[in-house]
Amino acid sequence: MEETSLVVEVEDVAGAHDVISREGDRILFHYVIVTSRAKIISGELWASDDAADAQWIPLNEISAYSTTPGLPERLAKMVGA
Repeated sequence: MEETSLVVEVEDVAGAHDVISREGDRILFHYVIVTSRAKIISGELWASDDAADAQWIPLNEISAYSTTPGLPERLAKMVGA
């Protein structure tokens, strides 16, 4: 809800994935991305103040966007594509 204004019910968790950005031996960022499938309960998609945009992207178009490494493949696996 904080990021998108949507209230959802998580139906399935596909897994967790570490994304580590390094500069030499120094770790710049470490994210743990949890990929899940959810049903929208209420709300309308919009970007909160910490994001430039929020939009629905068809799975077959996701590779045209800059995403975290491996996200298109994890999403395709989740939906059985």
